[in-house]
Amino acid sequence: MGDGGCMPRPSADCCGAASAACGRFSIGPAATIGGLSCGRIRASLLFRGRLVIKPFCTTIIPTVGRDSLARAVESVLTQSLPDAAFEIVVVNDSGRPLPPADWQHIPCVRLLHTHCRERSVARNTGAAAAHGRYLHFLDDDDWLLPGALARFWQAAQAQTADWLYGGFQFVDGDGRILEDNPVDESGNVLVRLLAGEWLPLQASLIRSDAFWAAGGFDPALSMFED
Repeated sequence: MGDGGCMPRPSADCCGAASAACGRFSIGPAATIGGLSCGRIRASLLFRGRLVIKPFCTTIIPTVGRDSLARAVESVLTQSLPDAAFEIVVVNDSGRPLPPADWQHIPCVRLLHTHCRERSVARNTGAAAAHGRYLHFLDDDDWLLPGALARFWQAAQAQTADWLYGGFQFVDGDGRILEDNPVDESGNVLVRLLAGEWLPLQASLIRSDAFWAAGGFDPALSMFED
């Protein structure tokens, strides 16, 4: 997970419209898992059958080659999206080849390389290659809970928001929940953000055009870039 605790002042371009979604995310060190479930087959068929130009969402996962990457990728592949599609862009910033893995052969997953250029560049590289209307950034030690992207899709159909956000959980290395943060729909979200409230990047989707209008991630920042 990216460093957090304080959040830079968000751009008006990013936060011009906000909508609360009920997607839930687990954020924290993820246990290593072996292989991928049959959900990857469903995800591949969904992608191949529905993608024309722009799927609903591109999940961008920068990685330094941690074992937990497999869990992060699988958590996206096993999402279900009615009448929509998704893709995954994994950006290897480790400077070395990743070990062979089943997900590298799945049609809706692409693997790019940035060679130790830090998180901002890795995320921008993934965003530049994305086809999705919305961008979702997930770290290689985080994962989505079932149904998260479907909730975001439902929220996006209800209104034309530039930014969607969901609840999240902090967990320990064994997956035990340390802190549960459900969606707070009270008050003005933008005002709370400007006042310093922090929402994890991993629990948000942003429209691709809004992301680029705001300038993407600042390559000069190696921490607090999100």
